[in-house]
Amino acid sequence: MAFTDDLSTFFQNPFVKTAIYQGREIAVLFNREGIPVELGIEGRDFVLEVKTSDFLNVRHHEQITIDGQNYEVIGVNPVDDGLLTELTLKEL
Repeated sequence: MAFTDDLSTFFQNPFVKTAIYQGREIAVLFNREGIPVELGIEGRDFVLEVKTSDFLNVRHHEQITIDGQNYEVIGVNPVDDGLLTELTLKEL
């Protein structure tokens, strides 16, 4: 097994949160600081890094809950080799 096949190391740090997606609890890396939205409106988008295998069929407009807050998926971007995926979220 190659090092990159075991992603558990990446999910053992202070930024790890538990997300609820399709009724399952899943460990994710969550940037709660957000990214400023600069389209003439005030707001923030949030970035969630996930194991692609945990979110294989994630689609835009689906909801994910983190720390009791609901978010809508507005972006799905594979990272590098595709083992990780970056989800861009909008707070609901």
